[in-house]
Amino acid sequence: MTRFALSWLAGMAAIGAFACTAARLVTPGGETELGEDAAVAVERQIGLVQEPPEIVGYVKVIGARLVKDPAVRTDVDYRFEIVEMAEPNAFALPGGFIYVSRGLLALLNSEDELASVIGHEVGHVAAHHHLRHAMMETPLLPVRLAAGLGGLATGIVSPGLGKVVSGVGSAPGSLTLATHSRAQEDEADEIGQKLVADAGWDPRAMATVMDALSREAELAGRDPNRHGFLDSHPTTPARSRSTLERAATLKVAQIAPIVPDRRRFYERLDGLLYGAPASHGVVVDGEFLHPDLDLRVAFPDGWKVENAPQSVVAAPESGDAVAVFTVAAEGSDPNAVANEVVRKASLEVEGRVEPTRIGGFDAARVSARSREGWSTRYHHLIAWIHQGGVIYQIAGTTLEGNWSRHQDAISRTVESIRPLGPADRRRVHEARLRIVEAQRGETLAALLERVGSAWSPERAAAANGIAANAALQPGQALKVACFEIYAPTQSPR
Repeated sequence: MTRFALSWLAGMAAIGAFACTAARLVTPGGETELGEDAAVAVERQIGLVQEPPEIVGYVKVIGARLVKDPAVRTDVDYRFEIVEMAEPNAFALPGGFIYVSRGLLALLNSEDELASVIGHEVGHVAAHHHLRHAMMETPLLPVRLAAGLGGLATGIVSPGLGKVVSGVGSAPGSLTLATHSRAQEDEADEIGQKLVADAGWDPRAMATVMDALSREAELAGRDPNRHGFLDSHPTTPARSRSTLERAATLKVAQIAPIVPDRRRFYERLDGLLYGAPASHGVVVDGEFLHPDLDLRVAFPDGWKVENAPQSVVAAPESGDAVAVFTVAAEGSDPNAVANEVVRKASLEVEGRVEPTRIGGFDAARVSARSREGWSTRYHHLIAWIHQGGVIYQIAGTTLEGNWSRHQDAISRTVESIRPLGPADRRRVHEARLRIVEAQRGETLAALLERVGSAWSPERAAAANGIAANAALQPGQALKVACFEIYAPTQSPR
């Protein structure tokens, strides 16, 4: 759960603001305005990578070199950013906003490949593909944030709860991109490869990028919450071959690369976050640990737990109960917030809202019931906890008939909130890319075990463009995602 969950409604309003007509895309000014609105939503809801600064600046320099080409549109002001997405992806917004995810950077193995990805997205802008989407009456928004549990979590005690109790769904805040046609992908490849060659990079690299993405997609399986490059950029087995054939016809300009070799390229990636950031909290053995908020919540054994941007949601395999931890309000009076929620949700309270202490925090708690329709009744145990000027809400809910079966588990969860201790903080890890040298006779599996990697041999092989059983040379540099204890950039509040 992000520290700024309270900004969710404002962010969703910003997303709605850029639902516009195709006419806005016809003029450069309208296109830029649409892109700027969308860029605000991307930054608020997904976030931009700011560190390590070497890779952020590197992406900007490569992008700037590509768009110096005379063939590139000059009526837009191109901007290049790294987006806070763990999935490997890249996308463009109207007006020249180009994004590469940190998940995609982790898969790349050369400057040529990075230039090819950026060049491809510039190709979409150059070919006015966003305008074509609009004219064909496909979704106008280049990006949209899928509604998920976040919106339901804040209304956990309201009618409609049955939709939540039915199970844990897709994570809120997940990104959906406008899908390009295969013809548009081919056109963006053609434009991008020409830009890459004119700027001095190898246009064959687009084929190796697609091969890496295909390997990664196979490893990821069919995760419905995953939104990778190949999901929004449809491909065919012949596409990689076509890019190689096209590359053979292009003349590469004699311009020196920014970094000369693979190792130096890897060094630019050193320290890049891989996977979920610990600053959003982590789930370890059924416990939610948030180092920056200094909070811990223990969910029932065996329940599936999902940490999403606006809430943490847990449900048993049976799907007949749910526990949700989220932000309720800013303030310092949990009793006042509790009474307001009870009033707005028309809860049937057992007794009254009870001021109490939970985990050393000022809190309020209530046991209550609500009704949906004529026959469906829910039983809730809800607590509101004050910590650092914010009121957090944790609600456990099940059908009235199932309350006796889940009561103890829900009660323990509600009472489990407390500050983190030193041992808890040592359990909070995140993975970052590090450059590791192979030792003599070392296999990839042995290297990963030696450095405490977050990757399997198959994933490490895909990320480094080698076979999982490849013979490593002494001193060979590989990039590896290594688990590290999270170090907050500021003291917990």
